[in-house]
Amino acid sequence: MTVANQVKEALGTLISAQASLEQFTQKAQNEKTKQIYSNAAAEIKDIIVHLDNRLTTIEQEEPQYRNLEH
Repeated sequence: MTVANQVKEALGTLISAQASLEQFTQKAQNEKTKQIYSNAAAEIKDIIVHLDNRLTTIEQEEPQYRNLEH
């Protein structure tokens, strides 16, 4: 598995985790719990942005990765 593929797999996993946390936020009854889930989802979103930027860099630096699905 190439580095680009590993990054894409990690992005998919993080996106799924973020979606789960957002669902937990909506379903939580306790305000403190909602805040914890919301903060975690926001942190994961930041990581997703940074990882997506890294993927773009990889694709620019390594032309063989450009045609892979993104």
